[in-house]
Amino acid sequence: MLWLERLQHALDLYRPASPLDHARVQRFEAQLLARQGEPQQALALLEEAMQSYRQAAVRPAIAATLEEAAQIHQQQQEFANAQDKLQRALNIRVWMMDRRSSRELLQTLAMVQQQMGQYEAAAINQHYADTIHTDEENWQRLQERVRPR
Repeated sequence: MLWLERLQHALDLYRPASPLDHARVQRFEAQLLARQGEPQQALALLEEAMQSYRQAAVRPAIAATLEEAAQIHQQQQEFANAQDKLQRALNIRVWMMDRRSSRELLQTLAMVQQQMGQYEAAAINQHYADTIHTDEENWQRLQERVRPR
């Protein structure tokens, strides 16, 4: 794939200026490794990037990195790990009041829970995914469920 070759070339040339820049490059490298069939190396890079984001408390990047790790776990059929990462990312997205991303995460989480045989939890999450973009009451319920007061 031409874009992967270009990405690898750009990564080889780029020298990040800050720890956050370096973390973003690690996420790109992880995507490349995952596509090249190296999921464990990709996950290790994502974990390193996550540490940088945690130190700087960059919540959107933490959530995105968790989502990327969950995707790799799903591809490896490691559904419990995927579920854990998705739930953690959802907690952050709801805390950030990000309905669109929360909705997408709920859909993915429901799919993973279906694959794990957790049909009741999947149905609940799918219901939230289907309603939070228009139903303020369900958005509030989700917030209370994810962010207990």
